[in-house]
Amino acid sequence: MRNSLAYSRKAKFTVMLICCLSMASGENLLADQIPKYGLIGTPYAVPLSQDHKYLQNSKNKAFDYWNLAPFYIPQINEISCSVASVTMVLNGIIRAGHNLKAEDINVTQAKLIERINALNWKDRVTPGGVNGERGLKLDQLEIVVKEALLQYEVSNFEIDRIEVANVDATTLKKFRHDLAANEDSGMDYILIHFVQDVVTEAQGGPYPHISPIGAYDKVHKRVLVMDVDRDWYEPYWVSDKRLLLAMSKKTERFGFGGYLWIRVKSDNK
Repeated sequence: MRNSLAYSRKAKFTVMLICCLSMASGENLLADQIPKYGLIGTPYAVPLSQDHKYLQNSKNKAFDYWNLAPFYIPQINEISCSVASVTMVLNGIIRAGHNLKAEDINVTQAKLIERINALNWKDRVTPGGVNGERGLKLDQLEIVVKEALLQYEVSNFEIDRIEVANVDATTLKKFRHDLAANEDSGMDYILIHFVQDVVTEAQGGPYPHISPIGAYDKVHKRVLVMDVDRDWYEPYWVSDKRLLLAMSKKTERFGFGGYLWIRVKSDNK
């Protein structure tokens, strides 16, 4: 107790120092002082644990969130985000809301990666990669998703692959249309291929990344990203404009990002 005053003064000084550093033009905070998701007061993203009113409103069905949340899993390593994301979506399609038998098992990442032969997917998500290539580009993700759906006997589906090369008004309008349509249906899912650090402010990027979308709040124009990078993140809300920007960032190895809109017909349910 005798050091409480000194501690209080020290704490105030530390807060003042951080604020000054954050406001200084061209200055960066020290690594252990950088807030997750951007600067305090003006974050690019907001964690679900801090803002969950949308999901608490009974008017918002949030089909995808409730279908994916029971199967929300972490990527196994830094390059296996595609595996975790596809596993979640498959479980959402063939497990969520079904009357399952005792012997029915969920899709797991380990079992999924053994069943899919396309593009040597298993090798691409291991450190060695395939001829030095690791992870999946957007078009490769589509190929893998198609085979995964067929392997798990989901035959009546459509996939739209939308590459995002810019953030103009037309592209944003389409993205918002697709998000709203997806939110209104429990029969479709969206997987995004984006540069993660554009949203999270993680240092040392760019970090091309894949994750499912859990919900879209069209009133506030924000997207709930079910980020499978669970070592660092929980689900977070980000504006649709910012997410579009993150998808439009071109990287040398993966090109432009974008999203897959996976729609499943009712006879598969």
